Amino acid sequence: MLGQSEAIREYQPKFPVLYAILVGLFCLLALRLAYLQLYRGGFYYRFSQQNSLRKEKLPGPRGQIFDRDQRLLVDNRLQLDVTVTPQFIKDPPQTLGLLASLAGEPVEPILNDYRNRSKGAPKFQPITLIQNIPWETVVKIERSRAQLGGVNVESRIRRTYLQGTSGAHLLGYLSEVTKKDLEKHKNLGGSYEIGDWIGRFGLESKWEKYLRGRDGVRFVVVDAHGHRISESTSNEPGLSGFEKNIEPEPGLNLVLTLDADLQQTIQEAMKGKMGSVVALDPRTGEVLAMHSQPSFDPTEMASKGPELWSSFYNNPYGPLRNKAVQDHFPPGSTFKVFSGLAGLEAGILDPSTKVFCPGFYRFGRRVYSCHKKEGHGYVDLKSAISGSCDVYFWSLASRISIDKISEMGTYFGLGRKTGIDLSHERPGLMPTEEWKQKAYKEVWNPGETLSASIGQGYTLVTPLQLAVSYATLVNGGNLYRPYVLSRIETIQGEVIERFGPELLGNHNINPDYLAKIKEGLEAVVNAPGGTGYNAVRSKDVIIGGKSGTVQVINFASREEAYRPCHELPFEKRHHAWFVGYAPASAPEIVVAVFGMHECAGSRVAGPVVKAVIEKWNQKKMLKEFGPKPASATVPGAEVQGR
Repeated sequence: MLGQSEAIREYQPKFPVLYAILVGLFCLLALRLAYLQLYRGGFYYRFSQQNSLRKEKLPGPRGQIFDRDQRLLVDNRLQLDVTVTPQFIKDPPQTLGLLASLAGEPVEPILNDYRNRSKGAPKFQPITLIQNIPWETVVKIERSRAQLGGVNVESRIRRTYLQGTSGAHLLGYLSEVTKKDLEKHKNLGGSYEIGDWIGRFGLESKWEKYLRGRDGVRFVVVDAHGHRISESTSNEPGLSGFEKNIEPEPGLNLVLTLDADLQQTIQEAMKGKMGSVVALDPRTGEVLAMHSQPSFDPTEMASKGPELWSSFYNNPYGPLRNKAVQDHFPPGSTFKVFSGLAGLEAGILDPSTKVFCPGFYRFGRRVYSCHKKEGHGYVDLKSAISGSCDVYFWSLASRISIDKISEMGTYFGLGRKTGIDLSHERPGLMPTEEWKQKAYKEVWNPGETLSASIGQGYTLVTPLQLAVSYATLVNGGNLYRPYVLSRIETIQGEVIERFGPELLGNHNINPDYLAKIKEGLEAVVNAPGGTGYNAVRSKDVIIGGKSGTVQVINFASREEAYRPCHELPFEKRHHAWFVGYAPASAPEIVVAVFGMHECAGSRVAGPVVKAVIEKWNQKKMLKEFGPKPASATVPGAEVQGR
């Protein structure tokens, strides 16, 4: 057609332009393909590889904790946990419902835990939902892998406390990192993420930066459901130079001054009781044992923390508080030796002077009742200590100021922090006239000095402070800072840092005064009529010490004051103290025992002191002389036997 030919001739000059555009587009496409295949091919290959890989963090094992004889106290044990990866969970209620039924767990807590922990977190980051599952559950989960997309069983390291509840407050426990922890993680010596574990209390918290290991990285090949197919290797094609597995590094080990045998002895002796026990070496300040009761199992705190917290919160006696350092109490009659020393140094007291005790003491318009209703008769310093005569020390208190008594207590470490390497230590209180004026805007009442002289009233001490004060008393006046950590080591045993005795001060006690006080303390346990004669005296070793019974309420009448303690409601019963040391001639161990609402110092706290000291003596004899023949008798047993 004529018209069509004319149209073709009209557009024919434009065809080369169209050809050029098409050729240019094909060239650009070819260049793009070449760029992607040749220049960027390696990158996209690795990208595709990474899409089939899952990055897993390998927690660095925490350092282990040993006792003084290199016996393991805290270890890392293998456990199996169930993790879920949110990006592979298509229907959380259905998947987690099946998981809960297989694990024998209620579904709602698991579902709520998943929702809370996955909210705002990266979808590719695995979340641990169930810890420490048995092999039977592993088998069930593996059989249902097709219905459990995103669910995996991972082997993890579980912090395990081999002594159970013994020394739990001292060792501490772990818990998961919180958002608040993340804000200060730089100060802890490493990077933390949600899901990591951190020392929350005791030595685990105090030495976190040393105990925590360095995390590693592992890449595993996963299928479309997020299930592991195999573990990658650093020389696998496409991984070289891009992503490599990094081995975790363990933390540093702690070697403590504690003795595991003494810890177990204390736990057995304190069974059914509340309170605290501290054992020290008076020559160095080493803490040989420390236990607080009621206690908890640190291993369970990691897995059952939320369940346990409610029971702890509702317990009025503070299972999570270390009563050795965090709680303070009146010291009772254990304080009388410091009142006696104050009187001796002030020149008010003559050790040979006798005071008559009729069972009460009249001061002003008030009558004070001695703990022995019929009285002690005539007593001097030695018999007043051994029989714990209140009247003798009230007579002293009527002639001396409270400031002099408190000054003596302060010399021996009472009323101030000991400086031990543990957190949350309380200072206690040595009251003075100035203190009362500041605290209550009142002048000191002379009658209050009588209460303070026998360790009642405002006077407050921790069990650790009392142990330190007696250690200072029996070692000749050297006040040492108590310490628990002996050294920090690598896993190979290389010492990184070592700790030793630290002398904080020395009170130059008159040797004659000290000898008189120690005579009384030895008589407490070994002389007939001594408050510890029946309960603490040992046939194996000569023990010295002092009992203390602390009245926790004011009685309306003298008759009510002598009512049997066990008949009172539990919260109104007396506290019990006993501080003992051995051998009496050259002390190597001091043990302070506090029994909360346990009524009688000698009858309840005393046997605990005896058990610990006898265990210490047994270990000492075994180390020096070896096992004792079955037929052998202890030298002197026929003299000291009951």
